Amino acid sequence: MFDISQYKKEKSLEIFTLLKNRKVIYLDINYWIKLREESKKIHSDERKFLNIITALSHSKHCIFPISEITFSEVMKQRDLSTRKETIELIDKLSEGVCFMPMKERIQLETRV
Repeated sequence: MFDISQYKKEKSLEIFTLLKNRKVIYLDINYWIKLREESKKIHSDERKFLNIITALSHSKHCIFPISEITFSEVMKQRDLSTRKETIELIDKLSEGVCFMPMKERIQLETRV
């Protein structure tokens, strides 16, 4: 039988191992939109911020996880094309990692 709490523990350990030697950098929705807009530009000098973020991600020095708030803001984007572009960029740079939901974080941090 599948044990969800065991699965969460195993995944948490896997994510901790992934992150332990990396700088975790949180970008709010405005930065993700800026990165998405830069990704559409042709010339490399117009993509400076995206180039830096991508290099940090590829070097495995940094990771850019998202929060539930950022996810919620992305889902509010009405244009499906830009929403998809934003999600693809987030997925690439976050490597599928997100911050623990606020409710779970509070429970964990206030556990005695």
